[in-house]
Amino acid sequence: MTQIATTPQSLGQILARNRKKQKLSQQNISTITTIGQKSISFAEQGKSGVQIETIFHILAALNLEMVIQPREGNEPLLKNNIDKEEW
Repeated sequence: MTQIATTPQSLGQILARNRKKQKLSQQNISTITTIGQKSISFAEQGKSGVQIETIFHILAALNLEMVIQPREGNEPLLKNNIDKEEW
């Protein structure tokens, strides 16, 4: 199933949903990845400052991968026309 994340918050929701679907706690992911539970919580909340390496460790622990592709039907986001709801 394809899951689309366009914001840090939506990526966090995807991570949390998949973790719960696999019946894993944040502490389980922390043990698997050696990333602190607080960092996992921050990633799932879409908080700023979460390192991309942390995201990839969580994805690996959940047996997920990131796919980058062009947005459908949308123009590229430019600094002056970013939809504030999207960020």
